[in-house]
Amino acid sequence: MRMSLTTLGMLLLPAALGAQTLTKEERHALLQSLQKTDQELSEIVQEITPAQWEYKPAADRWSIREVAEHILVSEQAFRNLITTQLMEGPAPTGDNSQDESAKISKFMNDRSQRFQAPDFALPTGRWPSQQAFLDAWEQTRGETMEFVEDTELDLHGHTLQHPAFGMIDGNEWLTAMTSHAERHLLQIREVMQSPGYPKASSDYQ
Repeated sequence: MRMSLTTLGMLLLPAALGAQTLTKEERHALLQSLQKTDQELSEIVQEITPAQWEYKPAADRWSIREVAEHILVSEQAFRNLITTQLMEGPAPTGDNSQDESAKISKFMNDRSQRFQAPDFALPTGRWPSQQAFLDAWEQTRGETMEFVEDTELDLHGHTLQHPAFGMIDGNEWLTAMTSHAERHLLQIREVMQSPGYPKASSDYQ
C-alpha cells in the first residue's frame, strides 16, 4: 500500500517535534565568541610583519603562523565532526548540566594546562603567507558563522566522545570549538609578548 504524504508527515512529526536545536541564548553566545575571535585574529595577521608572523619564541614553541594554521584546521575538523559523526551519535544519558558549556569554556581558556595537538591539526605550512591564510580563514570562519546562525540540526539530541570532555552534545562541541580559538589567541598574545619578538619597523622610529 502506498503511503500518502499526509500520513508520512504525521509519522515524522513526533521526531521533528523532538528535535532540540540551539536555543536563542546558546546561538547568541556562540556567535559573540566567533565574531570576537574572527576580528582579533584577522587584525593581528593583517598588522604584523612577515618576521613577526614567522617568529618562534623557542625551538619547541609555535610561531603565530603555526598557531593560526592550527586554529583554522581545527575549526574545519570540529565543524565536520559536528555535522557528520555527532548526528549519528547516541542521545545524552541522564541530565546534562546547564553549566557544562561554561565549564568547557573556562577549561579551554586555562593556559596553565597544555595539551598535545592531534596529528591532523599540527601545522605543516598549509598557508605560508599571511594573505593566503587570511583568504582561507575568511572562508572557513564565514562558513562556521553561517552554520551557527542557520542550523536547525538536533544538536542536543546527540552526543559524541570528546578527548577531554567525554560524551558531549552539539552545543557543547560548538562551545569547545569557539573556546579553542579563544585559547589559541591567548597563545598568540604570549608569542607577541615574548622578549625576542621582532619589532615592527615603525617601532624603531
